[in-house]
Amino acid sequence: MKSKTIFFWAALFAGLLLVSGCTLQGPTSGGAQPSGTPAGSQQAGTQPPASSQQTGTPTTPPETAQVYQGVNLPYEDNFDNSATEANYNRSLYSDGETWRFTDGVASCKWGGFMMIKINAKDFVLDVDFNHAGDGGVMVRGNGDTIGYYGAPEGMVYIYRPVIMSYGVKQPMGDTYWISYAPQVQGSWIRDVNEHKEISGTPGNVHIKILVQDDTYTAYANGAEMVTFTDTEGRYGGDDNRWVALYYNSGVEGQSFDNLRITPIN
Repeated sequence: MKSKTIFFWAALFAGLLLVSGCTLQGPTSGGAQPSGTPAGSQQAGTQPPASSQQTGTPTTPPETAQVYQGVNLPYEDNFDNSATEANYNRSLYSDGETWRFTDGVASCKWGGFMMIKINAKDFVLDVDFNHAGDGGVMVRGNGDTIGYYGAPEGMVYIYRPVIMSYGVKQPMGDTYWISYAPQVQGSWIRDVNEHKEISGTPGNVHIKILVQDDTYTAYANGAEMVTFTDTEGRYGGDDNRWVALYYNSGVEGQSFDNLRITPIN
């Protein structure tokens, strides 16, 4: 009986050693990988080796990106040739609507900004604003800040015969310079000079903008409207080379024609 007991305990001890050896021993080098993890692949949750991680910005821009080299002055466009649309960064809105050149004018169903980069700091801009109700011209825009509504930060001259207040059209309109920044909620930062009262009747107007040093002067049909001198020089940098035509879609039938930009030597 004693011998059987000794044999039983010896057999049990040997079995435990066998099980322990199989459990503690890992796969040999060249053994199979765990099921579900292909050889050479990374375990879930691990980072790729530092040498394989992407750093910096891609050297090849997306196919949809476009580089605007800027146009030399003088520059003229009567918008009767759709081929010149490529010179502009045109705001894109819902339903695929953007600025288009049709019937010899530039217009957009949803309004917004149509921008072009120019190779000049000081210049005179002339443009016909047809059925003008609420719009204007941006100058000294910074292309590095293009954002909300597809427009850069810059100075905007507003010509606004149509002013709506709680759904009621006001009898008179106004005109003024305003600072615009797409990165700021609301975008329109501040009016930089007093509003000047104008007729509240929409109609065709010839707008002329004179930009020289840090002084901005706007004319409508030959009459000086408003002048602003930026004593802080916020928009005089080398990146501020964009101009844009702009209008609010709340007034139907607006368009632009006969754009001309000439340098000031």
